[in-house]
Amino acid sequence: MTKSIPTLLRHADVRAMTGLSRSGLYRMLGQKSFPKPIKVSDRAVRFHRSEVESWLAGRPRAADYSEAN
Repeated sequence: MTKSIPTLLRHADVRAMTGLSRSGLYRMLGQKSFPKPIKVSDRAVRFHRSEVESWLAGRPRAADYSEAN
C-alpha cells in the first residue's frame, strides 16, 4: 500500500490560489478562519494543499451570490 505525500504550499502559492493579500491571509489566520499552517522551520510555514482547496470549495462565489439576489 502506498501513501500519498501531501502537497505543501508556500505563502505565495496560497495567495495565488485564493486571491488573498498577505495581510488578508494573516488576518484570516488570526481569526482562525483559514486552515492552520505547518511550521517547517523557525522562519517558514507551509499549508496543506487539500486543506486550502477544501476551504476554497466552501467559500461563496460571486456567481452564487448574484443568483440569490
